[in-house]
Amino acid sequence: MHRVVGSKDLQIPELSKSTDGGTFTLLGEPDCEVRRTGDGSGLVVCLKACDAYDPSAGTVRETTVDDIDCWMIDTDHDGLSFIARLTYFPNGVRNQAGLRAAMKSLASDLDPDAETNLTSLQSQSFDIPPDNRPIAVKAITRTGAEMNTVIHPDAWLPPAD
Repeated sequence: MHRVVGSKDLQIPELSKSTDGGTFTLLGEPDCEVRRTGDGSGLVVCLKACDAYDPSAGTVRETTVDDIDCWMIDTDHDGLSFIARLTYFPNGVRNQAGLRAAMKSLASDLDPDAETNLTSLQSQSFDIPPDNRPIAVKAITRTGAEMNTVIHPDAWLPPAD
């Protein structure tokens, strides 16, 4: 499903000096699947893709995971501030020399599966937020575009078979 939303600054009239001022930006939302863990006590997020608006063509297109350099999860979203509690770099280790060097220098201190975990499109499991608060996911593309979505408990899927 293609879905784009207006940027947050469009929702704050004070940012525009006149009624016709400001910029108009449409951003995609990360396409995620959130599943409960087998025992039902945790969640796992799988990032599938993002939708992006192409202003030159006037269409919404799906951004492939090859375009996503970083994605993060706020595992206890308060509805206001995004706090990255889990962070992944699906293409970062492969494409960014700085991150590759950091992984190399930390290699002796990291769990052997750390690089695989950091470059995954599926999160590690994490505890269900207290009071069934939502989670939020932010994806950043190689062009620097940030895409966010909030996923409420009614959208969480049962454990996979």
